[in-house]
Amino acid sequence: MTFKNHTFTDETVVLDNHRYTGCTFIRCVLHYSGGPFHLEHCEIQEQMVEFHGAALWTLHLLKTLGWSLPGGIEIHPPAE
Repeated sequence: MTFKNHTFTDETVVLDNHRYTGCTFIRCVLHYSGGPFHLEHCEIQEQMVEFHGAALWTLHLLKTLGWSLPGGIEIHPPAE
């Protein structure tokens, strides 16, 4: 789905398989599971990102390999 010039406020927004152009995200939870997405010319204020599925497993792999993640991001092992 494509969103253009839309403002999202205080909601959970799924990134996977969506295209966002010129959108504003205010205090939103950005939900990402590892699928393709596109953000272009968007403004993001006070966001939180939740990683699920393949995205969470990828971050877990990077942590296991000793990679440090920016901004004090904490990764907890995915539930199996």
